Amino acid sequence: DVAKMADSTVLVLVPESGDSIQTLKAGVMEVADIFVVNKADRPGADRLRNDVELMLGLRKGVSFGNVPAHHGVDLKRNPARAAREAAAVENPTIWTPPVMSAVATKEEGIDAILTALDKHFVYLEESGTLRIRRRERMRERVMDVVERKVSDRLWKDSGTMAWLEERL
Repeated sequence: DVAKMADSTVLVLVPESGDSIQTLKAGVMEVADIFVVNKADRPGADRLRNDVELMLGLRKGVSFGNVPAHHGVDLKRNPARAAREAAAVENPTIWTPPVMSAVATKEEGIDAILTALDKHFVYLEESGTLRIRRRERMRERVMDVVERKVSDRLWKDSGTMAWLEERL
């Protein structure tokens, strides 16, 4: 729901909560535009960051690019590193979510997150994705309003309710 309403979505994860597994289960890899590992000064933060980058790399098919399906993964091309490198490249047509580190209580990493949000907005504008997302958002809002109005009108109509009672 948040991703449907926002131009950019930041998913904040913390190392101690098993978020890497939950991230896969919840399907949020497709929703977030920027990933932030908060509490990056705690044990497990680097592993969580690497796990998310690995999942991003695998999602993009980086490790399976030219490898026949039953022969396994190309170990020469690390998917996490590939995702990290792709996120560092500014490309007006492709956005690879960066995985960033922060320690919110010490205000560390905040400027880098703001810079990433600015870059994401530039990408959205230049790629035309912003216009497409906002148009789709408007379409869904109009459909929701119409659906609600039709439903209210139908089910609050005494004739409709009498007809329904008769049929039941």
